[in-house]
Amino acid sequence: MVESRKLLSQEVEPPVQDFIDSGVLPLAIAAVKAENSELQYEATWVITNIASGTSEQTTAVVDHGAVPVLIELLGSPEVRLQEQAAWALGNISADSPGLRDQLVADGIVTPLMSSIKEDMPISFRRNLSWVLSNIFRYKGIDMPEEEKLLVLGELKHNLEKQDDFEVKSNSIWTLNYFMEQSDSHIQLVVEQGFVPLLVENIPDTQLQKVTVRCLGNILTGNDSQTEQVLEAGVLPLYLDILASSHSESVRKEVLWSLSNVTAGTATQVQRVVDAGLLPVLVDSVMQGSLAERKEACWALSNLTSAGSTDHVKALVEADALPAFTKMLISTDVRLVEVTLDGLGNTLRILSESDEGAEGAIQIIRAADGVDVLESLLKYASSAVVSRADHILNTYFPNSEEVSSPDDALMEDLRMIFGEPTDAGGAEAAHDLPEQASKYTTVPLEQLGEEDEEEPEGDGASASV
Repeated sequence: MVESRKLLSQEVEPPVQDFIDSGVLPLAIAAVKAENSELQYEATWVITNIASGTSEQTTAVVDHGAVPVLIELLGSPEVRLQEQAAWALGNISADSPGLRDQLVADGIVTPLMSSIKEDMPISFRRNLSWVLSNIFRYKGIDMPEEEKLLVLGELKHNLEKQDDFEVKSNSIWTLNYFMEQSDSHIQLVVEQGFVPLLVENIPDTQLQKVTVRCLGNILTGNDSQTEQVLEAGVLPLYLDILASSHSESVRKEVLWSLSNVTAGTATQVQRVVDAGLLPVLVDSVMQGSLAERKEACWALSNLTSAGSTDHVKALVEADALPAFTKMLISTDVRLVEVTLDGLGNTLRILSESDEGAEGAIQIIRAADGVDVLESLLKYASSAVVSRADHILNTYFPNSEEVSSPDDALMEDLRMIFGEPTDAGGAEAAHDLPEQASKYTTVPLEQLGEEDEEEPEGDGASASV
């Protein structure tokens, strides 16, 4: 077994399939049942490394009956055997939703949680935190409520008591995956008191992206859940990130989170205004990356649906109308629709107020907004054409349709504002929410520049 373990631990092309074909796997599983702890340890290590192979090789481990044996080993009095069994089970759970489901059905959670002790080695706690992240990584989990609460209890302990970066990072990723399973999980997380713990970790730049994402998932929930995050003091931290963070992906996550806040209640919109975030949102539209501009535009547009007249006036004072005009120059159909909704809502609300919309109309004219709106009358999307036509007829009745969206004026605008986005309507509809509604975000693997923060051991990995 020692020699087998050494061969299977090779970094380059370990002979996993050769060992399976040679019949070593059932011998290793039988050895785990032996009373010799040294033999058990080496045999479990062999199984761990075989389970780190291809999906077919990992499935072979399961098909040979290793799972019940490994789960039983979690109850061993020897910590090293518990840890190695957990590692093997972590590799299996990382392979596919089907194998993960089988582990949960076979009862992995309770023995896994029972193996946790306050004085356990940090390596074991790291290992367990990684296994939990793999269990919840795939959606569609079917787990009893009491087991979910056991897991949440461990995650909360890790955030409250552990200083180890790897343990905390894996725990927040697990919490993130847990909430993406279903809306009901968001309420469980809020009820268990995770919100202030997450907010406390935002200033840690190593944990910042996953923490912001985790809180962002809570903000996709109902107004009460959103209020919990706001009460914990997240908005000043968001402002600081947008003002000083060098990470585009983190700034994008913050803007996405804010778009869900501005889709909430008028009181929650007021919190955004009071925190001084409107000028920052406008600046993100005017100067941010494409991803940032999209999310910031959503945040501003949502405000025009969820906010009051005073909120819309504050938006205009923050120079949002030229920002809306800029975002109309895009091939991203859904984004153009959302921008037109924001522009139309602003003009409608102001026209119904005592002051009227004349000031806003003049700002749009000065930003060449009328010409941009006229160009949209030849847009490929009927929804865009309808929205643009309504705004023009209602608020700019003396405008004239331009002959082509590609005339000299549009070329000048492209020079000023940059080229249209490459995203088509289908992609935009997938990535962006409905107007003034809360929504889940893009898959984690699309986060961008810092995905190495995701739990180490993403997928199956051989023991060393």
